[in-house]
Amino acid sequence: MTLKMDLDEAKQKLAKGGYVIENENDLVNDYGPYGKRLDLTIKANVNAFDNGTVNVQGKDKERVEACLAGSTSTGSNVAPASRESSDLNTKIFVVYGRDDNAKGQLAGLLRKWNLTPLLLDEFPPEGRTIIEQLEEYTSQAKFAIVLVTPDDEGHEAGCPDKKTFRPRQNVVLEFGMMIAKMGRENVVILLKDSEPSLEMPSDIHDLLHIRFKNDVEEDAKVPLFKALNKAGYFIDASKL
Repeated sequence: MTLKMDLDEAKQKLAKGGYVIENENDLVNDYGPYGKRLDLTIKANVNAFDNGTVNVQGKDKERVEACLAGSTSTGSNVAPASRESSDLNTKIFVVYGRDDNAKGQLAGLLRKWNLTPLLLDEFPPEGRTIIEQLEEYTSQAKFAIVLVTPDDEGHEAGCPDKKTFRPRQNVVLEFGMMIAKMGRENVVILLKDSEPSLEMPSDIHDLLHIRFKNDVEEDAKVPLFKALNKAGYFIDASKL
């Protein structure tokens, strides 16, 4: 789809739709520059040509086109998204431990962004085991946030003087499940700073960590916004 608008208008509409521009580069041919390519964090790009037209390439092409056309829903020239696809673009599974304050802050921030946090304690068990509940509710999301807080204490056997803080065992187990189910690119660790430092499994240190101290929104909203936007969630940037 080719749309009529200049570069500035395209940028304004992308920002209003919650898209983040990662890079801006010249479009060049043998005669020189003829426009700009806007690379979005969701791995799509918008080509804005000097003749006042734009087109979109890459991931979620139809939704970006709908945004540029002036609608957050798909327009007449774009195939409508399925209900399942829409749910996947709003629901996020949250792994958490005993820190109810941090859990509430995170859930409140996601809801402020019109996203739906999936928290196990908000659903009736209906006779199912925890594993069965995890299997059901993680299938409703494409992305997970693992809230890691200093809930437990532990030390190496025979070294009681080397005590450290640790996340709850359920958090470690569920974190591994999220990586296996969703892929490590779709899991982010929201890590609460503590003294002494919080001990984490050594084989996950290369995954994305977002740190916060006391307030999830104040300390972590910007990097979390970028991570979710890159994963394909559509958040109004004005709500930052």
